[in-house]
Amino acid sequence: MPKRELWRLRGPILTLAVGPVLFTVVGAGYFIHWLLSSIPLPVAFALAAVLSPTDAVAVSAISRNRLPTR
Repeated sequence: MPKRELWRLRGPILTLAVGPVLFTVVGAGYFIHWLLSSIPLPVAFALAAVLSPTDAVAVSAISRNRLPTR
């Protein structure tokens, strides 16, 4: 991808890269805290951050055993 095109589209790219992860971490963190109220909210957010996928394509490729061959 050309650098100029990447720089021109930096806003939508960053929004699509960071937004879903933050939404997942906050939603899953509150859900974990609600489910197990003995877990403090910051710990629930940390656990949700570990569990939230950052790349849906990579996760689906791993789950379907469709990784590229070397």
